[in-house]
Amino acid sequence: MALEDIKKIATITKSGLYECNVMPFGLKNVISIFSWTIAKVFKNWNNKFLKVFVDDVNIHSLNRKDHLQHIWMVLQRLKEVHLKLNPNKCCFKAQNITFLGHVMNVERSYLDPKKITDVESFLVPTIITNVRFVLGFIR
Repeated sequence: MALEDIKKIATITKSGLYECNVMPFGLKNVISIFSWTIAKVFKNWNNKFLKVFVDDVNIHSLNRKDHLQHIWMVLQRLKEVHLKLNPNKCCFKAQNITFLGHVMNVERSYLDPKKITDVESFLVPTIITNVRFVLGFIR
């Protein structure tokens, strides 16, 4: 979050003023604005060597040389727009990755078997709340 914006979303309580250093995700539309921002940041590369979904970025290349160049380009772009990666969530040089319910590798992409098992093991909903949950999940 930009330093000049921190005061805009400060919260006043009985015990004092609280200012957030990062964007609190309880704010309305924050995720859609962040998704729009990331899509705009990577608009020239999305679906070429990059897949982006909200805050997940997947860089894929046909060979090692291109891949290193693509990683460098993405890191430079993130630096230009003052966005940072969380190192604990990054994975480099993976032969297989799971991304949005799919397992991907150089040869192919297929549905994640764990997701298939999860869906198959759903109990048949018997009350309206559970029916709504299942419909929201598969929609």
